[in-house]
Amino acid sequence: MGAQVVLSSILLVKGKGVRKRALIKQINNWLWNCSRRQVFGSYNHGTLFQSSVCSEEVGVHLTKQGKVTFASRMADLLRSALN
Repeated sequence: MGAQVVLSSILLVKGKGVRKRALIKQINNWLWNCSRRQVFGSYNHGTLFQSSVCSEEVGVHLTKQGKVTFASRMADLLRSALN
C-alpha cells in the first residue's frame, strides 16, 4: 500500500513584519518546489487568511470562519488526493 503526501503552505499572518513574511514566503516556495520534485500534492493558501473575516485582530489566530474555511479547503484537497 502506498502513501500519499499533501503539503500545505504556511499561512501568512498580518502584523508580523516584512522579514517574517519574507521567511514564510521562502519556506512556502521551498515546500512548493519539494512537492513538485517528489510528486506530492500541495496547496497554497495565498493571502486568503489575511482578511479580517478569517484572521483575528492580532493576526495570529484564525477566526471561527477562518477555521471553517481552512478545514473545508484541506478536506477538499485530501479528498482529491485520495481519489
